Amino acid sequence: MQVNRVNSQPNFKGKTFLMVKPHAVKENKTAGILSYVSENTKGLKITRAKLIQLTRPQAEAHYEEHRGKGHFEKIVNALLEGPVLMLEVKGRKVIQKTQAIKKDLRAKFGDPENATYNALHMADSKKSSKRERTLHLPSEPNMFQKFLTKLNPIKK
Repeated sequence: MQVNRVNSQPNFKGKTFLMVKPHAVKENKTAGILSYVSENTKGLKITRAKLIQLTRPQAEAHYEEHRGKGHFEKIVNALLEGPVLMLEVKGRKVIQKTQAIKKDLRAKFGDPENATYNALHMADSKKSSKRERTLHLPSEPNMFQKFLTKLNPIKK
């Protein structure tokens, strides 16, 4: 059996983190974003969801790698403008599939006049995905699990 060194785990089912930002939630773009993700990322499933108003410490922790940069306060304040919808998405090549549609999603649902209001955040690596899921979606009872299971039943 030949092993492809670039993708040595072709059947690996990974998880990633997506966040619909406050301006997109306020402007009722959430359904459109979820629909676009569903239609354009074959084989992915939303496995957890949480609608929450972030605190300043949570927003600062989310953008920790930008601390000390000129835009830090601006992006933190943008996350505090209203509730965010946090999502855990699972499937094969999940990060690659979500990153492949990021530009189109931001063009369709973001504010073309203001890059801070780009509609959503998507983890761009396994490392950032794990950090962001741990930060925002810790292992806790998922109140949306029954709802998500009804929408997207697991086939055995």
